[in-house]
Order: sequence, then C-alpha cells, then structure tokens
Amino acid sequence: RNMLVLGNLPMTDLIQLRASIFGQAAELAAIADDRSHVPLLEQNVAALARATRTEAQSETIRLSTEFYRIAAHASGNRLLAVIVDAIADIIEQLLSGLESWPYVEEGELARREALEAIRARDGQKAASIIRSHCQQTNSVLLQAEMSA
Repeated sequence: RNMLVLGNLPMTDLIQLRASIFGQAAELAAIADDRSHVPLLEQNVAALARATRTEAQSETIRLSTEFYRIAAHASGNRLLAVIVDAIADIIEQLLSGLESWPYVEEGELARREALEAIRARDGQKAASIIRSHCQQTNSVLLQAEMSA
C-alpha cells in the first residue's frame, strides 16, 4: 500500500495481480480437502444479495472483498491469505471513495457462479469466473485511483 501511495507501483500492476491472485484463491478453495469454508461462502453470497438490495454501498464492498478473503484462507496457503487481505484492503479503500459502484449485481452473480464451481470442486472454473469478473471491473478501479 505504501509503495502505491508513494507512486512506486502503478495501479495497473495491482489490478492485474488482483485478478490472478483472487482467481488463485477461488481455485484453491474449490479443491481444498477441508470444506468448512463452503458454508461461509454461502453465507457471504446470501448476505451480499441482501446488501445489494437493502444496505449502503460500503456494506456491499465489504462483503464483496470478504468473499475473496474467505476463499484465500480456505486455500490453506497463509501467504496467499496475507496477499489477498492486503489487496482487498486497498480495493475497499479505493471503492469507498466512489459515489456508486456500477458492478454490484454482476459481482453478486460472479460470486454466486464461483460458489457453485467451488461446491463442485471445479477449481479451473472458479478461477476463470473470478478472473473474468476482476478484469471486467479493472477500469472502474483505475478511474477510482485517478480521482483519489
């Protein structure tokens, strides 16, 4: 985060890494032997669906990034979890400055589809869904960073 603030790292590097890292987290969550994260992801997706319709944008942002945090922690890879947490913190900060987040419904759908892939233990599909969603939202993150 400090390197981004100081201008030593371009935002494009972060959002490219975000798509890969978040996709990797979903993939590893799908193939994990321990399935205790599946109910947590189900609860997260249900809460996101409710928040999309009833809550402030800040809650949808928090729940959206929480999905990735749960997946990363489910992977069993502690370094991946630390990296996902750090990237999610930065993304939350960026999005909190926007008046509106245009991909709320698409994000909910992507997480619902990724959850289905995780339930089915289809890591490649889960990763593909998350990477595609992250790439779709990159332009909004770049705009948010420029206006920050």
